[in-house]
Amino acid sequence: LNTSASLSKLDPSLEESARNLGASGLKLFYRITLPLAIPGYVAGIFLTFVWSMSDIGSPIMLSFGNYAPSQAFWELVRVEGMVEYASVICVILTVISILLLLLVNRFVSMKEYATVRVGAASSMAIKQAGGWVTVGFYVLLVSLITISTLPHIGTFIIAFAKLPKYGTWILQGLNLEGWKTVFGRAETKHLVINSLIYATLAGLIDIILGALIGFILVRKKFVGKTALDVISIMPLAVPGVVIALGYLFLFSTRLPGTTFRLSSFWFILVIAYSMRRLPYSVRSSHAALQQIHISLEEAAQNLGASRMWTLLKITIPLMYTGLIAGGTMSFLTSFTEVSTSLMVQPLHGPLGVHARPITLGIYSEILRGAGGYAAAGALGVIQIVIAAICFYFVNRLAGERGELSIGVA
Repeated sequence: LNTSASLSKLDPSLEESARNLGASGLKLFYRITLPLAIPGYVAGIFLTFVWSMSDIGSPIMLSFGNYAPSQAFWELVRVEGMVEYASVICVILTVISILLLLLVNRFVSMKEYATVRVGAASSMAIKQAGGWVTVGFYVLLVSLITISTLPHIGTFIIAFAKLPKYGTWILQGLNLEGWKTVFGRAETKHLVINSLIYATLAGLIDIILGALIGFILVRKKFVGKTALDVISIMPLAVPGVVIALGYLFLFSTRLPGTTFRLSSFWFILVIAYSMRRLPYSVRSSHAALQQIHISLEEAAQNLGASRMWTLLKITIPLMYTGLIAGGTMSFLTSFTEVSTSLMVQPLHGPLGVHARPITLGIYSEILRGAGGYAAAGALGVIQIVIAAICFYFVNRLAGERGELSIGVA
């Protein structure tokens, strides 16, 4: 998403000039296109790396115990777990992520990536590739699609088919018991709606805060700028179990003069989701602003526009693709968030079963053993369908404005 947002802002005249001077093919890509797209490309690499380090859902579901984040989770939830051991793991992961962030910022700041002409990349002339380039591209494309869709195929099989007997690969027929369980039990009917509400609110909060923080980091110079950048990315660098546990302890205290605890209010999930995913919007907005030359804003102000008018009419429209990319990632990752949902499970006593998110419902069904796999698969299919619908409408919205078309990997 970040790379696509950067590529959509490239000035096509730069590539045309390079072609007129004799550059073409890989030389044109490595000397012109790739260097200008570095901010978004590096932002995507960094987010992928940090997300992989802080993810606990995948190793827990796949029973990989010798993995740092999952080890921290088990130490926190076990009755006789070592909280100190889990804290050390979290500190190590946080330090690694912060050091990588500083290295990325240093690398990106070594060059200038802004261009005066932006948002015209869609007018580039598309050249048809031929020969072995086309063959290699389709081989790579088919391989990536096959690998990335295997989990989805497995989820659909679990949701709609009877699992094969042990030692065989033959399915035993159609099975809709999982869907009957999902829509037949009162505690599972609200899972999807709850997660949609939580993820939407979290995404809106992240878009607003991400745009504000990104603008300050790129356009303003002040003491503590690096510290703000580090703080804004720390929620993603710190494992979700730590953030969730911190909010749990913080909001479990009674409000002065009352018996009400914030932990009994479902909005704690929105706060945890939005703060956990805020770095997506910050890095996307940061990368988008780096490609918008400040002279465009200065020209508007020289013609009498106020700072607020310039921000609303010039800066934000040019940041559109970055905001959409960051907001989409925040929504989808909040909708599928596992670690935070698992850690706030103790809150569901005062909140009630009707406030549970869908990911906690999937985990609860898996804990039931073979009897709950079908229901877990049905909930997983619902997640996949909602994610696909979300990407479809984002593509339509971006396409109508002549901007970035965000695709599904």
